[in-house]
Amino acid sequence: MGRNVLIVEDEYLVALDLASILVGLHYTVVGTVSTGKEAIETALSQKPDIILMDIRLQGNMDGIEASMKIREQLDIPVIYATAYSDPETIGRAKITDPFGYVLKPYNEREVNTSLEIALYKHKAEKELRENRQFLATTMRSIGDGVIATDAAGIVRLLNPVASSLTGSDASPVEHLPLSRVFVLEETEDAFLSRELEKIRTGQSDHTCPHHTSMLVSKNGQHIPVEWNICPILDDKGTMNGVVLTFRDITERKKAEDLVRASEQKYRQLVELAQEGIWSTDQNGMTTYSNPRMAAMLGYTEAELRDHHFLDFVDTGANPTAFLNLNSGKGWANGIYELDLRKKDGTRIPTRFCTSGISDEQGNFSGSLAVVTDISDRRLVEELERDILTKVEDHILQFAILGDHIRNPLSVIVGFADLQGGEISDKIHHQAQIIDSCIDQLDQGWIESEYIRSFIREHYGIETGMRKS
Repeated sequence: MGRNVLIVEDEYLVALDLASILVGLHYTVVGTVSTGKEAIETALSQKPDIILMDIRLQGNMDGIEASMKIREQLDIPVIYATAYSDPETIGRAKITDPFGYVLKPYNEREVNTSLEIALYKHKAEKELRENRQFLATTMRSIGDGVIATDAAGIVRLLNPVASSLTGSDASPVEHLPLSRVFVLEETEDAFLSRELEKIRTGQSDHTCPHHTSMLVSKNGQHIPVEWNICPILDDKGTMNGVVLTFRDITERKKAEDLVRASEQKYRQLVELAQEGIWSTDQNGMTTYSNPRMAAMLGYTEAELRDHHFLDFVDTGANPTAFLNLNSGKGWANGIYELDLRKKDGTRIPTRFCTSGISDEQGNFSGSLAVVTDISDRRLVEELERDILTKVEDHILQFAILGDHIRNPLSVIVGFADLQGGEISDKIHHQAQIIDSCIDQLDQGWIESEYIRSFIREHYGIETGMRKS
């Protein structure tokens, strides 16, 4: 704590005596002056920690006026030293907010006590002003609305954000009840009153939970806000008021509405999808199935959630795919064809298009599959296979037909040669025509190899037909 003192005293001997007292009390006297003008000049140049000011001074300016001018420029505490204690003098001195009075003649103990108290009071008031300035700056800068009340619920502080959101100017609303400044929609106003009553009666647990309500501003605008209210307690736990903080959540509400609308849209797409949608957690347990997936297996959606996905896989139908699926806790990324077991025990051929799901840290958290019932495709493939097999068989019949005709024809021509004559010539002629037809059948067999190759390559049908 500073101990530099300026003495303002127009009586030389009194000033000398006072300076001696101060030195004995371990204070440093930075100057001794006798007029108000000198007091101002010395205070500005020396900037003492405290001033002992005589009220009656030489010249046109007394100590009270000099103190007022010093106070306009410097934050220095002043103690008035005077032999006068009349009400008029004391009344004028009060205007300058002095930090104490010392009556002449000076007493060492009284001087010391007055100085110590004044310096301590000045330090405390300075810290209080700085704290208030810090609080005021914080209140102006903070992005939330802040309203503080006294123990009776009367508004004592309203920051600019709170003023803007409520539509109220700070000065006029101070000294009004909180309920007239922070106004909620009619259905929610009673809730705020109950929260205030709980705090007032000590029933609040002081956790200050957040609430969402609709604020009604002075201009009638309805603003969605998130707010909480907490008690202001002193060192003994006595409630001295409440502080209410709130923020405009209009943009957040819009974003939430957009998310909900998007979720609803995509949920409808999934619910109405003609493909099965199936998701599992990291352990392979079903977490979701759309109606199509449940209907495909003959279960309800709730029943599927109680099962591991492998409970439905026919391990013998496609062992390679099963091994891929069973290699981890979920489905590997890829496309598989699997036979699934339905609730009634029958099998259903399906096509799985699967993908892993990761959490925010990139760790595996589950799997998602789009499942297609390929029963109709399998049926069509079987029909195609059957038809193409029959085509292959018919082609074979052409090859056999040539051999069946050529062998007896050779016998007929041989008998005709034995008979000779005109009939033999006619038989030879007809035999040549028939043999030409058989050659065409043989050529057709050769050409059919292209068809058979195509069937083997694209449909996997292998009958092993070869012309002998």
